[in-house]
Amino acid sequence: MLRKRAWPLPWPHDHLLILHRVLNRPLFYARPWYAAYFLLGIVTSGLVPVLLPLMIEGVSGHLSTVAYVMGSYDIGLLSAPLWGLAAEKQHLYRTLFIGGFFLSAIAVATFPETHTLVEWLVAALLLGAGTSGSATIASLFIVNFAPREEWEPRIGMLQTFNGSGQVVGLFLASIFSHGIYNVGLWLAAAILVPALPLGLLGLPVTSSIAVKGHVPQHPYRRLDIRALSVFPRVNLPSGFGYHLHGSVLQGIRRLPDTFGTPFARFLLSWFFLGLGVAGFFTYFPLFLAHSYALAGYLSSLIYGLSAALGIGLFIFAGKWSC
Repeated sequence: MLRKRAWPLPWPHDHLLILHRVLNRPLFYARPWYAAYFLLGIVTSGLVPVLLPLMIEGVSGHLSTVAYVMGSYDIGLLSAPLWGLAAEKQHLYRTLFIGGFFLSAIAVATFPETHTLVEWLVAALLLGAGTSGSATIASLFIVNFAPREEWEPRIGMLQTFNGSGQVVGLFLASIFSHGIYNVGLWLAAAILVPALPLGLLGLPVTSSIAVKGHVPQHPYRRLDIRALSVFPRVNLPSGFGYHLHGSVLQGIRRLPDTFGTPFARFLLSWFFLGLGVAGFFTYFPLFLAHSYALAGYLSSLIYGLSAALGIGLFIFAGKWSC
């Protein structure tokens, strides 16, 4: 006998119905501030992952420097729990959300004007922190202020905006991969400027989170994760998508309890998967250039086309996984 789910799901038989509902009423599930998240995808998932390694290697002449800088960026991404806790304890959702965009814009604009490893490390750390902050607060705007039955459609629409931004950013990166990296990074910083006012449009009032359908349980226990698979989202290495900080902190505290279990082996395998993928994507434009004489603009274009194709394949992947 099949066990009954512990929580009600609005569309238990076919997760594509969620996508169908969104396509029928896209303006209802989208919000004006999603446009800012689209611009963030252009910069942090398209332009920066391609242009920053190329610029650093060209200026420093050392491939190891690229790893240090991109590693610093990844460390900044780990600040998601701090952003989430600050937002929920101080009710500074709007301030921190816009602050993440501002911090990211300043960090990106710093790269073309700096030429030392220490300066790059600091800028990359701030960029990772700003990106993580905006992504974390964006998810909290949904799970803390929207009715429960709208979580999957709204998060799906949000990650679709960001994934589409990645495609646009990769196409733009192909234009500036001919050695004019600084111009591309200046453009990336400029793209984040309109994100500041756009990010304020249509935000919920954060003085209270008592919304209809809001439940005290942690969102991971209420979200239908499989339903989100039918929506495009940013792929590795910058797959921040949506962050729910509570599970991160709780999971770290309970990590010793998993030792010796099959779940521990799964976590270990996932760690090595992330380790390998992160290493590849840190160097992928340089790797293709040095090993296969593939120009940076061509690798960016191919990656962009693949990401665009992935947007369509997400629909079928969601169907096959059900």
